[in-house]
Amino acid sequence: MDKQVNKVINTTLIGTTNRALEADANGLETASKDIVIGKLTNATTIALLVNAANWSINGVYTGTAITGTFEGMYYSNDDYDFWVYSDNVWHRKERKAVAIIIGTLTLISIGGKAALFHDSATGDQGLATLETAGEALAKGEVLVCLIGGTSGKLTKCPTAGVSHSTPVGVALTSAAADGNTFWMAGSGSKVQVLPEAGITAAFGNILTTSPNTAGTVEQDANVPTTKHWDEVGHWAANGTGNGALTLAFIHFN
Repeated sequence: MDKQVNKVINTTLIGTTNRALEADANGLETASKDIVIGKLTNATTIALLVNAANWSINGVYTGTAITGTFEGMYYSNDDYDFWVYSDNVWHRKERKAVAIIIGTLTLISIGGKAALFHDSATGDQGLATLETAGEALAKGEVLVCLIGGTSGKLTKCPTAGVSHSTPVGVALTSAAADGNTFWMAGSGSKVQVLPEAGITAAFGNILTTSPNTAGTVEQDANVPTTKHWDEVGHWAANGTGNGALTLAFIHFN
């Protein structure tokens, strides 16, 4: 039986741009599709993308119309990742917002210094900041910027003195020693707080800084007018036993 060798039919491949060479099932070669480099290099378009005034608060591009870009192109700087969702339609994503996972605790951090958080096991949720400890700290301890202490370091709320009435937050994570960083839950958060060893949290009771054990709280069923500045918040649940970490809505006067 006679056999015919497949023939390659050449067409004119001359052009002014870099293009992809394709061959169809019959061997016909064409070069009609431009090769587009994925990473954006056009300085004019880059200037439009990095101009904060060209983006709405919802992340919608509102600047001068962008042309000559194609689906899949991208650009990044220190603050944002930009990409083309469809031809000439650009989106951007904050690069500094990252997820930090610590066991069952998830923090969505902005710039690595502040974060929204939720713990699927404990129910902790709210806003936290990354701080530096002035001593070893345990989860749930009430913290102060100790008057006369080391600048930039947080310590357990003391049992007496002026700083006893100036709580600023609750330790969301522990710190092993002086100088270690940890996450502190701020006002408005729902977070586990550590009561004194002899106290079992009662839902709704008012938390105030303990005069007996540094970093812990005592509770009152009535508004403690004489301890107004010592207030830490309100229990959000009943405790499971004396001195047991219990969820509370925290705030400071």
